[in-house]
Amino acid sequence: MVSRFGSYEDVEKRIQNACAAYNSKNPQKITDLALDFVVPYHRLRRRLQGGNSKSERPPTNMRLTPAAEAALRLYITRCDQLGMPALVPQLKNAVQYLLDLEEPTGYAPKVGQHFITRWLQRNPDCRRVKQKPREITRTAAAAEEAYKAHFDAVKEIKYRHGILPADTYNMDETGFRIGCGGSQWIITMD
Repeated sequence: MVSRFGSYEDVEKRIQNACAAYNSKNPQKITDLALDFVVPYHRLRRRLQGGNSKSERPPTNMRLTPAAEAALRLYITRCDQLGMPALVPQLKNAVQYLLDLEEPTGYAPKVGQHFITRWLQRNPDCRRVKQKPREITRTAAAAEEAYKAHFDAVKEIKYRHGILPADTYNMDETGFRIGCGGSQWIITMD
């Protein structure tokens, strides 16, 4: 939308010029500067008092703190590394959990229906992708090296943390991850 002063970018350039003129010359009235540079008086006054422009201010409608944003990105990265990309409902629950942690009562207002969509628009390196189902034969024919690397990593973690064999549980044939990797929407990092 173009106001009577012109586009936002044009007004910002003129405000910067007006601020430079105000600081370089003998102090002029702000009203005269606003008229000379054709900019809104209140915006010029606020900028001369040290206020930031809209493009320089942090957004006011962001519910997540920068630390929570970083934690959410780490969650997506970790899910990708595990080969279990985050589903949209999982990501929404993770966001809700992060918000609940910051709330003094422990119960933050529910995340909106379009939160994930808007969050993805603000974070172009994260994207929503339709996952394709995997064929059972392809999954079964996975390379032996991949399994060996996985169990070597498990053994190393058990050794590092001092986990005894009696403290582990074998999940063989319990139906764990049945249905994963099907045709569903996932969130992944580029």
